[in-house]
Amino acid sequence: MDGKKDTLYKDFKIEKHFTVIIVIITVVILGILLTNILTEGVYDGVRDFIIVSVLMLTGSISSYFYIRNLKRWRRYIIEQNDELELIFANTMEGILLIDKEGTIINSNNFANKLLAVKDTDIKGEHISKVFQYDNKDIFKLRRNVEKYNSCREAMPIYRQDGSSFIAEVSASVTHKKTGEELFCIVIKDETETTEYLNRINASEKTYRDLLNNVQDAIFIQDREGKIIQANASAARMFGYDLVEFKGKMPKEILSSQSFEQFEPELLKQAFDGERKIFNRWAQKKDGTIFPIETTLSKGKFFGEDVAIGIIRDISDRHESIKELQEANKQNKVLLQEIHHRVKNNMALISGLLNLQSFDVDDPYIQSILVKSQRRIHAVADVHEFLYQSKDLVSLDFKSYLDSFVKNYSTAVNSTQPVDILLNSPSFILNVNQAIPTALLLNEILLTSGEQSSSQNGRRQITIDIQVIQDNVYIDITEMSGITRNMGDIQSSLGRDIIRNLSLQLDANLKTSYNGQNRYEIEFKRKRNICGSSSNLSLN
Repeated sequence: MDGKKDTLYKDFKIEKHFTVIIVIITVVILGILLTNILTEGVYDGVRDFIIVSVLMLTGSISSYFYIRNLKRWRRYIIEQNDELELIFANTMEGILLIDKEGTIINSNNFANKLLAVKDTDIKGEHISKVFQYDNKDIFKLRRNVEKYNSCREAMPIYRQDGSSFIAEVSASVTHKKTGEELFCIVIKDETETTEYLNRINASEKTYRDLLNNVQDAIFIQDREGKIIQANASAARMFGYDLVEFKGKMPKEILSSQSFEQFEPELLKQAFDGERKIFNRWAQKKDGTIFPIETTLSKGKFFGEDVAIGIIRDISDRHESIKELQEANKQNKVLLQEIHHRVKNNMALISGLLNLQSFDVDDPYIQSILVKSQRRIHAVADVHEFLYQSKDLVSLDFKSYLDSFVKNYSTAVNSTQPVDILLNSPSFILNVNQAIPTALLLNEILLTSGEQSSSQNGRRQITIDIQVIQDNVYIDITEMSGITRNMGDIQSSLGRDIIRNLSLQLDANLKTSYNGQNRYEIEFKRKRNICGSSSNLSLN
């Protein structure tokens, strides 16, 4: 009971008892006075009047307070009843009061709204008439209430118009003032809740379908690294049942040697927001070792931060890589053999030209054969260095030039020795730039040698090379006596070859003469050139 009710009830009881006591005392005293008068004939009018007056006054006062508290108690009961009526009428749940026979005694506004009826339409009607047909669930509910005194169930409610909705129905036993037993049925519309749960269930089904139908294994881990959930693909991939994953660390069921060393740090980085991709060796339940690619990132699982590991079996990829590596190895051997055979064939051609020169007495023809040999040697030496290089398609051109300068003894004939001073850093050229560059340098030396004469019988040449980022600068100067300016020679095989090779390199070529011939060559180094581009077209 609330405080006001307790106070009223307490005052009411005190004043009731006080009034009863006063009445009893009054009756007793009046009885004594009457007895004295009737038996002894003694009567003291003044005294008896005073006594009776005091008793009547006391009784009147007590009766006044008693009646006042009765009114206050009645008013409180009316207020409480009004509040209950207000709650009953305006609550957002439907309420039906039925008797033991199932007759509806009363219903609130929301119940009428839920059932799509008017208040006067259902009062006095049997509960089975409120719904579309005899609802067995309702009678089952009544039986459960009679048995257990209260009950709560979810069930479909069918209206008279044929529509229906899902409701949570609560029932309990209550009593009238007369003691008559009643059933109170509370109907709560759960349509929105049911739709919301259906959406959640559909979303969860979609999530589980996606989780279990992807081909990659998925593990969800907590901050300690323990597996919270895994998908069906994980079970298939590793040969475990799904229940065997739960609560385990990946190192316990995968490959401890592969995961134990890196897992704590990777897990920490994933929870810090980094997306980690790494390759490992994993182990199946039957002991089979296979390669995997793992992507580890941060995610949410029912509102909690988790690490999501996506594992892909890369056995096929690993086998493909092995096959590619083996094919690459075979191609490398084959390319080495090609470079070696090209070098040997060119050496054979050079040897044939050399033999041919012994049978020729004409100095001009001999010089042509010697220059052809020098050109063949320039290309053959490039293939020799390619054969020894790591990737077989590029070479350290500085090393090639060192060998070129060392082996280059004469440009035209053995009677004209040459001194070459080389200044060059180490740099890499692709084969399709190395061959035309080697031929270009060789042709410049040959062509320049035709126009030179030295008093001491030796030619002096400087080759200065600079490489700035991918730009190559070559400066060649013939420092001995020059009889002609190379820029004045308009028709010459050597000059045509030089011009053509410059175009092939997409190079800027400048020639100058100031008592000595000077060639300035500038071209851009290209690192990735596919296919062959060595071509001479003399027009």
